[in-house]
Formats: sequence, structure tokens, C-alpha cells
Amino acid sequence: AGSRWDLCETPRLPYYYQADRWSCGYRNSQMLVAALQQTDAAAGLFGGAVPDIPSLQQFIEVAWGNGFDTGGAEHFGSS
Repeated sequence: AGSRWDLCETPRLPYYYQADRWSCGYRNSQMLVAALQQTDAAAGLFGGAVPDIPSLQQFIEVAWGNGFDTGGAEHFGSS
């Protein structure tokens, strides 16, 4: 039998049925944020709460507006 190593506690997030083909990337982002929030360095990330998908989308739009990921912004038609 193999060994299991947990680097951090597994975040518990609400389950949402995925009826689309795009939201899985946002769910992955939510899991990443939840895991980072368990560290001292990022405990206050997003005010300590895991953001919902509309909030993540808004965060990305603001970042694009500030010049981050210009290729992604261009690809998805944002400024």
C-alpha cells in the first residue's frame, strides 16, 4: 500500500453541479485560494473568505484593467 501525505487540510467547499463547460477553472481557483488561506502568509487573502465565481471573475477583470495578463485579456475580449 502507498503512503499518503497531506500538505494541508483539505478545504471543504459547497458542491455545485457544473452544467457548463467553463466553470471548472474557477472551482480549481477556489480550491487553490482555500488551500492558500490555510497558510500564515495568505490567511487574509480575499478577506479570509473563499470568493464565489462572480467575485473571481471581477477580480480577473480588475487585474486585466491594471495590465496583468494582457494576452489573456485580449483573448477573452477584455481591456
